[in-house]
Amino acid sequence: MKEQLYENFGGTRTATSRMFRRIRALEWLALMQHYGAPTRLLDFTYSFWIALFFAFEEAENDCSVVALDPSSLGNKEGKNFNSILQKNIEDATDSNDFLYADVPFFTNERLAIQKGIFVFSLNLGRTFHDLLIQNQKVVVQLMIPAHLFQAIRFKLNDFNCNSRVLFPGIDGYARYFKNHTSNKWGFRFKGRLLAAVRNL
Repeated sequence: MKEQLYENFGGTRTATSRMFRRIRALEWLALMQHYGAPTRLLDFTYSFWIALFFAFEEAENDCSVVALDPSSLGNKEGKNFNSILQKNIEDATDSNDFLYADVPFFTNERLAIQKGIFVFSLNLGRTFHDLLIQNQKVVVQLMIPAHLFQAIRFKLNDFNCNSRVLFPGIDGYARYFKNHTSNKWGFRFKGRLLAAVRNL
């Protein structure tokens, strides 16, 4: 399944694009991840506020922000993740049980804006949760109760931390409009709630 997804997504690139011809396995997986395709990469960010935004954006119940100590991850020096991941994708083989963090050399606009970094394992047969436990990683979990979601959303918006900024383009603006419109067509604007007339 993962091999087919990788090949199909990679096949959508234009033959004339020099940039796409230079992109390798990790870069393709990062691009797939940020446009909604399922991958083995787990999104982390250097920004607490951006992590908070993604934690509750689509949550319906209590959620959490997880902080991971990067010094507890595997030593990536001397490892070519692109070649290792490419081999794992092509051969469907597993590798070691360490967790690694990396940013693709050819990043994309969304990843840069979101201050993103990926955490992943080179073992395609193990879950992230299992590897966290096995490797005794240093993890801090901050619980966020659902009743605070709306207040947090408006406060983050004051910091310009919203889908309009984090997802540049019409799709991000549409998500922003949806998230900041109430069920009664009310709008939160500069600290004031403005009610739009619905029954005309």
